[in-house]
Amino acid sequence: TVGDRALVAVPSLIRATVSLGQGNLTEAARDAGAAAELAARCEQQTLAARAFGVLAEADAGHGSYDSAFETAARLFGLTGEVGRAPRVQTLTMLANLELQRGRASSAFAWLSAANDDAVPQVGQRAANPHHDTVRAAFAPAAAEIMLLGRRRGQAAGLLDAVDRAHGDGAVRPGWAEWVAGIATDDITDASELLANARDAMAGQPLLVARVELCWGVRLSEAGRVEDAEVHLHDALAAFDRLGAQGWVTLARRELALVPAAGQFGELLVLESLSGEVVAPDHSMVVTTPMSRVDHPPWEITLLGSFSVRRFGEPVSLPLSLAAQGLKIVA
Repeated sequence: TVGDRALVAVPSLIRATVSLGQGNLTEAARDAGAAAELAARCEQQTLAARAFGVLAEADAGHGSYDSAFETAARLFGLTGEVGRAPRVQTLTMLANLELQRGRASSAFAWLSAANDDAVPQVGQRAANPHHDTVRAAFAPAAAEIMLLGRRRGQAAGLLDAVDRAHGDGAVRPGWAEWVAGIATDDITDASELLANARDAMAGQPLLVARVELCWGVRLSEAGRVEDAEVHLHDALAAFDRLGAQGWVTLARRELALVPAAGQFGELLVLESLSGEVVAPDHSMVVTTPMSRVDHPPWEITLLGSFSVRRFGEPVSLPLSLAAQGLKIVA
């Protein structure tokens, strides 16, 4: 039967998921791509969607900007109900990639779309806010973006969902501590939480390095420059060993910011076409090279639409994005 034939995609999907957790991004991308193709041939859209979600995360880890957007276009081009988790996973990874490019405002637009899709508020599939496990599953990735994008205060809004899911055993070990370590203001408490999160993720080097990155940024925030550099260097070395160039980009950027750690919490990075860093009270404007990047393979208009090159067919995005006027256009 078609269902039986679809089972051939499952081993590749399992290998891809395991490889992703271990930080073997090349193997994860290879197996996820194979799983997606096998599932698509058997018209098993749910399996294909899960494979595309893993592939998008591997793309983000590699810093493969164009590939991730192509993966997103294929995912959102699937017909029928494929589940919220792969969509949220992919949208969150697009946010991560935008942050790698130094485009924080675009990153938070994607993150907002991911949050809306994780917990739909209207329609028959509206989620019970007490069981938003999809949101909880990707809360650490969202909290990372909030931290690295200098909006850490927003991470507190993730705590309830993660704590509930943690109590139900619905999130991985260390997830709750990771998010709390980002959201908690007290640096001593945050350090203890992040140390516990790191220990809980032993054997998963990419996740451990991501926690180290967050820890380093929190210490930099607190003005503990030497301690921050230790954790950031550890994270950078791990990312480099794993070939996680997307994370290498983020870690190097944070290391470059450490000498100005005393100003970390006082400046708000606001993007503009001229690449300016503006203080919250607009008392300081510094021109930066942030905006000097290659033109992205998509464009955002005032109406919120964007286009992806190398795809010739319009692709609809989730209802939450459509409500914002977002769609992929040839």
